[in-house]
Amino acid sequence: MTSIQRTSLRLFSLVFILSILFVFPAIGQQKVEIEKVREKCKNTPFEERVRISVTKFDVETPKAPRGEFGKELATMLTNALHQINCFRILESVINMDDMTKEIEIGQGGYTADGSSPTSGKMLGAQAIVTGSVTEFSESNGEAGAFGIKFGSKKARIGFILKVINPETREVLWSRSIEAESRKPGSFKGLKVFGIELAGGSKYNKAVADAVERGIIKAMYTLGEEKDDIPFPAPNSGVAEVKEWNYQNCPTLQSDASPSIMLAISETYISNRYYPETVSETEIVNRLIRAGFKVIDPALYAAIKKDASFKQALKDPTAAMSLGSKFGADIIIIGNGTTQNAGKVSGGTSVRATLDLRGIRTDNGQIVLSNSTSAAAIDVAINAASQNAYKRAGTKAANDFLEQLCTSPLITQGSFGNTASQGNRTTLKISGVDFATLRKITKLLESSSKVTKVQRDGFANNEATLQVSHEGSTDDIADIIFDKASNMLEVTSFEGNSIETKMKR
Repeated sequence: MTSIQRTSLRLFSLVFILSILFVFPAIGQQKVEIEKVREKCKNTPFEERVRISVTKFDVETPKAPRGEFGKELATMLTNALHQINCFRILESVINMDDMTKEIEIGQGGYTADGSSPTSGKMLGAQAIVTGSVTEFSESNGEAGAFGIKFGSKKARIGFILKVINPETREVLWSRSIEAESRKPGSFKGLKVFGIELAGGSKYNKAVADAVERGIIKAMYTLGEEKDDIPFPAPNSGVAEVKEWNYQNCPTLQSDASPSIMLAISETYISNRYYPETVSETEIVNRLIRAGFKVIDPALYAAIKKDASFKQALKDPTAAMSLGSKFGADIIIIGNGTTQNAGKVSGGTSVRATLDLRGIRTDNGQIVLSNSTSAAAIDVAINAASQNAYKRAGTKAANDFLEQLCTSPLITQGSFGNTASQGNRTTLKISGVDFATLRKITKLLESSSKVTKVQRDGFANNEATLQVSHEGSTDDIADIIFDKASNMLEVTSFEGNSIETKMKR
């Protein structure tokens, strides 16, 4: 070996050693930064951490590697952020296929009951972390002499890191991240955080180091400044529903607790008829569990196909009459509709919407109101519809319970089943003229047991009277038999309702 070759070899060795000394402190510094942020977040309870999801980076410079580079950066940042324990990291929606397929086989009946995950339990992200690659460059700085190469390769990456509120689309935070590296030598295969980069540049070790430095810097910056970012308020990710009962509901503690009846119709995408209304059943169960008096739906199940029931769904007067017939103080009426939200991995998504209102049966006042929607996924569209209605019914019931226990319209009201007003009977009369109707009204008012007679309507010789009284509906029937048998014939007597017609 000549003296010139020996000199070149020494020079190459010196450059190599200096490169090693340059590289390892950088790696050590990265570990120090991770530990520093981790230490800052260690006392934050898991349930109080903000839920975030990192989504694919946009690649806006043509010099960057092609292929899945933006997705790979998101995966690397997800991995890095998970190490510092500052956030609750959710899987990106672009990687959900395997999870939804696991749910799908459970819904399809392939697995044992209770062993598969169910739809509707995934957590939503409070914030989305994403970025845009705006700068990327690499160069070969190697030189050589007498067949020996030395020097280093260089690489630089720059991207804009953003935190976005997915509900409002507001950009909550944005920073410019830049990193560069100079690395000696080449190698085949480029991995960062265990992720192999796609596209070009697989032989430039400096690219791997620059990308890793950029991800570490992004992680460190986000962790250090997280307390200054106006994240949506952290929560458990599960809706907290107040359980109302006799202990905390003033309405249940008073003598004015109303009897409630529900009359809800549901339509399905398939136009299939279901005699049991899913949302109605869910609301009934929750009201009963809280302690409210609810008219048993079995009592009026037979009339759900009748014109009178359909009329009650759209006519408040008819609803009042229907509710009074079964002794209800409040009747909750409304309609449910479903909409196909499209095919998703795991089946069909269906959204159900309920528009409901609660009406006092004595005066027609609206005392409850709710409009709510919920979605569900299932392999069968009818099953998805029923699950969506059940969820919408749960949300409506929770809202109604809060209104029943806190609204002055309820807590400060008095209803027909209270001791001060006695009971109430609906009296329907057909074939009557107005003069005879006045006579019957005065006859009822003359009884010591009757406290009030209110006319709901009079049209086409049909009249409906609401009779407030002491005692039972049987007592009102006795009054009619004793004092008005020459005018009226009783044709129906059921619950708190009496139907009559004029004698000829």
